[in-house]
Amino acid sequence: MCCALALSQFCNPCCSSCSKPLTSWLYPNATYEQQKIIRQQHEDYQKGMIWTYAHDPAIPKTVRDKWTALGLCKDEFVSNNNWPEQLYIREARRLVGGSVYTQNDVLAMHKYSARSIGMGS
Repeated sequence: MCCALALSQFCNPCCSSCSKPLTSWLYPNATYEQQKIIRQQHEDYQKGMIWTYAHDPAIPKTVRDKWTALGLCKDEFVSNNNWPEQLYIREARRLVGGSVYTQNDVLAMHKYSARSIGMGS
């Protein structure tokens, strides 16, 4: 198993994030140079997580042993040392019109407008 798959299985079910906290929101409006820095910050953070799970004595040995046996997927992203070239950006921009459908609208179970041009999950 590669680390990317292990991270996705580890982070999502336990409500942990594999992304560097508080940096994703800056990415969409950042300059290319700023985006490059943010990508590097995410890579450093994720590689640090992998290293920590594999080597930190505070992590149980059974968990460390599993992470030590992992590595980057050898057949993916070979042009970038087996690391993804792009961040996974799920949501990036907010459309602002006559009204903005917010989390409060979702929680209150408001209906979509007949004039809506987009919707979220």
